[in-house]
Amino acid sequence: MKNTKAFTLIELLVVVLIIGILAAVALPQYNKAVAKSRYSTIKNMTNSISQAQEVFYLANNTYAADFDELSIETGGDFHQGVAHDSKYFPWGYCVIGPNYTQCTHTQLNMYYRIYNHVSDAPDKRSCGTVPNLTLQNQICQQETGLKNANGQVATEIWYFYK
Repeated sequence: MKNTKAFTLIELLVVVLIIGILAAVALPQYNKAVAKSRYSTIKNMTNSISQAQEVFYLANNTYAADFDELSIETGGDFHQGVAHDSKYFPWGYCVIGPNYTQCTHTQLNMYYRIYNHVSDAPDKRSCGTVPNLTLQNQICQQETGLKNANGQVATEIWYFYK
């Protein structure tokens, strides 16, 4: 008998099985990390725009109705025919107004909203998504520390927090 150095079919199948198990465990964690990163994009943008809104309010005793009035450069575009209170980005859009500032990540189906200090909102921030998206709801729950949403309509679910 010759002594050959090669893998048997069983050894190869075991290695493929181990790689498959590792991939099955790692892929959900990877997807969650990507989603949290995308959410942090809208959270950071919303925080920056909201701070610019508060600076504008201190100077003018009213909130800006147009991104051009704010002393912040966000990039993004105004779409033709769309009000100047909206800015569009490759990942989604942001909206400013007299009651809140909100950025929405359209691929992720999530938004982050900060209510202006003069609004009647008892809680100052909210994380929102679509009710049947498990990963996005987990991110909102982790972000807010809430186990259940405290606002819902047929198409949206909100987690309000301070």
